[in-house]
Amino acid sequence: MPLIPWLETYSTHISVFDEEHKRLLHVINELADAIHEKKGSEILSPIFSELIDYTEVHFKHEEAEMEKLAYPELEEQQAEHQKLKSSILEFQERLNAGDEELVADVYKFLRHWMIDHIIKIDKKYGDFFLEKGLN
Repeated sequence: MPLIPWLETYSTHISVFDEEHKRLLHVINELADAIHEKKGSEILSPIFSELIDYTEVHFKHEEAEMEKLAYPELEEQQAEHQKLKSSILEFQERLNAGDEELVADVYKFLRHWMIDHIIKIDKKYGDFFLEKGLN
């Protein structure tokens, strides 16, 4: 069972973005599993790669739809997305420096960021997109 299960409260009601969010939660849950199995540092590098690659795809997808539909809070979204990218790069630098506290810090950060971002930021675009005919 995933440590962070998908809950209906996370849903934007835009199926494609909900599926992408589920994929991001899956990556975070992989990290949690690795920490539980004491394999956190072994899996961090591939998780970082996957996270960097997938967030780039997801963020571009969200932002493209927002731009196309003239979403009024696009700049806020872009700023939030940039914060996550910057944080992941900082964590990656710590990984390369051999930081022992990194595994738990990364998991806590990603868990908080993902849930907070979906509930407080992404859910706002759900109604807007639905009104524009995207579901």
